[in-house]
Amino acid sequence: MKKAQRTVNLNADELDICQKISADEQNLHQKRAIALLALDDGKSRSEAASISGLSPGQVKYLSAKFLKNRIAILSSSGSIKKKADPERTDDDLSTENPPELSGV
Repeated sequence: MKKAQRTVNLNADELDICQKISADEQNLHQKRAIALLALDDGKSRSEAASISGLSPGQVKYLSAKFLKNRIAILSSSGSIKKKADPERTDDDLSTENPPELSGV
C-alpha cells in the first residue's frame, strides 16, 4: 500500500511545539497539534482525524490554514510565545526615530 504524501512539513521548532502541546494540553489545540504531527508523519487526513479526534473536514481546514499561517494557528492557546530579542529592550523603542512621513 502506498503511503500518503505529507500534507504538512513541520520544521524542528514546529515539531517541538506540537509535541509539547500534544502532551501538555487538554483542549482543541492539543487535537490540532496531534493532527499536525500525524500529517507530518505521512498519515492521511482521514487517519489524522481518527488519531486526533477531529473530523476529516476539520483536519482538511487545519492543513490549509497551517500551510498559510504555519504554527501561528496554535498561538491563541498561549502555548506559543515569541522568543524575546535579547538585544532589544523597551528603552530602545522610545529612542528610535519614527518613520518619515512623506507628503506631510
